[in-house]
Amino acid sequence: TDAVKGEQIRPFIIRPALNISVDRPMHIFTSAKSQEIKFQLNTNQKNIKGQIKIDLPEGWMAEPANIPFSLESSGKQKKFTFNVIPLVNAVDGEAIIKAVVDSKIYTYQIVEVDYSHIHAQTVLQPSQTKLVKLDIKILPARIGYIMGSGDDIPQALIQLGYQVDLLTDEDLDNSDLSQYDVIICGVRAFNTREDLDRQQKRLIQYVEEGGTWIVQHNTRFGFRVDQIGPYPFTASGRDRISEENAPIQILIPDHPVFSYPNEITQADFDGWVQERGTYLADNWGGKLFPLLAGNDQGEPSKLGGLLYANYGKGVFMYTAFSWFRQLPDGVPGAFRLFVNLISARGKK
Repeated sequence: TDAVKGEQIRPFIIRPALNISVDRPMHIFTSAKSQEIKFQLNTNQKNIKGQIKIDLPEGWMAEPANIPFSLESSGKQKKFTFNVIPLVNAVDGEAIIKAVVDSKIYTYQIVEVDYSHIHAQTVLQPSQTKLVKLDIKILPARIGYIMGSGDDIPQALIQLGYQVDLLTDEDLDNSDLSQYDVIICGVRAFNTREDLDRQQKRLIQYVEEGGTWIVQHNTRFGFRVDQIGPYPFTASGRDRISEENAPIQILIPDHPVFSYPNEITQADFDGWVQERGTYLADNWGGKLFPLLAGNDQGEPSKLGGLLYANYGKGVFMYTAFSWFRQLPDGVPGAFRLFVNLISARGKK
């Protein structure tokens, strides 16, 4: 019984004896160097002991091969680490962590879903992390990231080796923005950051003085500004490419975005997940240039997924492609193209 909500009902849950919580859902490898895969073991039983093993995709090696464990009391938890190394023939895939107790195998992590508007639920998910070996060139850059409604792109970029700072309102109002090679607006930043209307004056000045500013999609609901960026465009929310394998056309093949520092080909649009993009721009003037086009089956071609403009000494881009889905899922081609966007530079 809750003092405010009254009587509360929860289902009776039978949980596995062991819960394996993996530290990160994805590990990106840009070289042959090893990386640590960290995880935590929890138990609801006494005196439980066994071996922890890791199943790897083809072409990967782990040290040690297995780890013995012993948990003496219920509620006990311990942290462990495997060092994983990609070999020459490493294939992207899932690394699955298993705990073997006698003849029983445990390979799940327990996730609690508890929101006020739905019944509380306990979900078992595989205790795994995706291993991605990228053939990618990366130029060092310091990135300022303006978080919107929330996405995992900053963590993905940090794994690539970028320095990423999450910019607060105080930063956007008062800090020296020229210290950043690129500033990126996260998904729906202009829907959720109340002060961006005022702050974007400084961002436009940052571009004019030579910075690169990338804005990801916003919805038409709760829109807080009359115009995003230095040049007018609209994104009403009607244009989207929902089929994840919809063909994509490169409109200006010799544009630097498709060659520097990574050569972009049609293969880089393979293996995308869930969709291509949403809230594509549907109207813009002659200062913004579309670089990609695509469409769902039976629909006309849509050009508003990636708009590019030079402004002063810098570069402004609006992109409605779903990087917030592709990068956390480890899609190699999406990483390569997004790195090229980050590497875009204006006039010297």
